[in-house]
Amino acid sequence: MPAFVVSAPSESRRLIRRRRWNLARGIMALLTVMAIGVVGFKVIEGDDWTWMDAAYMSVITMSTVGFEEVRPLSELGRVFSIVIIITGVGAFAYTFATLGEQLISGQLVSNLRQRGTEAMMRRLRGHHIVVGYGDTGTIVAAELNGLSGARVVVIDNNGEAVRNASEDGYIGIHGDGGQDEVLMKAGIERARSLICTVSPDSAALMTVLTAHVMAPDLEIVAKATLPESESKLLRAGASNVVSMHHIAARSIVEEILDSDAPMEVGNAAIEVEGGRLAVITEEVVVERGGKYDGKAVGECGFVTASKADVVAVRRGDSEGIIDMTDDVVLRGGDALILVGAPAHVEEAVGVLARDQG
Repeated sequence: MPAFVVSAPSESRRLIRRRRWNLARGIMALLTVMAIGVVGFKVIEGDDWTWMDAAYMSVITMSTVGFEEVRPLSELGRVFSIVIIITGVGAFAYTFATLGEQLISGQLVSNLRQRGTEAMMRRLRGHHIVVGYGDTGTIVAAELNGLSGARVVVIDNNGEAVRNASEDGYIGIHGDGGQDEVLMKAGIERARSLICTVSPDSAALMTVLTAHVMAPDLEIVAKATLPESESKLLRAGASNVVSMHHIAARSIVEEILDSDAPMEVGNAAIEVEGGRLAVITEEVVVERGGKYDGKAVGECGFVTASKADVVAVRRGDSEGIIDMTDDVVLRGGDALILVGAPAHVEEAVGVLARDQG
């Protein structure tokens, strides 16, 4: 299997359906003429003819192969043969012409489209490369195309995803985004940016590393499903990393800050490519006179060291909730709102309990 297959936006489905219907119509016409011929010869020539004789005569008459007649034909049988020859030859011609169009014309069009797309790729400048055409990649490609107006090249190792990208109007490349030849085919050295939305994070890491080596000045944005992958992707060469945990945390905080209702601490989940990502929220109270009482958030090392996200503070003297910033001063009785993976949140709660114990 080739490392990559480039495909331009596909031809309309209406044209494909029309060609298929034309072929089916030709086959139905052949079968209909043959059935009429078998029944006709049997009825016209009488009991002297078996059904096999009638079928054989019908086939050799339709195909005009010129074999000898099974039995001498009556006058009416000869007239019927003329009708079968005319209609049969017409049905054969129509069917084979349609089949030839499917095989020859389709292949020629495919080859021409392939060459045209490759030539266009060589001329492409300032385009965006989206690696991975799943749920996230589909939205990213649409936003880039709509906002910037620049061309979008999609890379995916799933053939169906590449076909979907082509039908959506993008240039699709079937291959692994972590391979040099695939990125070269996508014109990485002339691209404006590369957005990596593949899962798992190990595949994203390889794609980012390869892209950074091939185009050190290219802006690379990567999606991280796991918090511990962020630093690795940045070290591999990503200009920016979008964390699914951070997105979940920000969404939760916005819901909290936009609502007057008290927050419910508990379990939640967000949809990501490949499954659901478990997220929990927890509150930890700042002890009065404890280690963190009177300290600004930026002075508290656990905020930056924790793998869980400390996203907001609930003031102890009211139900008010404020967003987390480095200059927020913690007071005894305040509740820190943590969001993250269950294991990370539990670890952060344990650290805070020990620090204040």
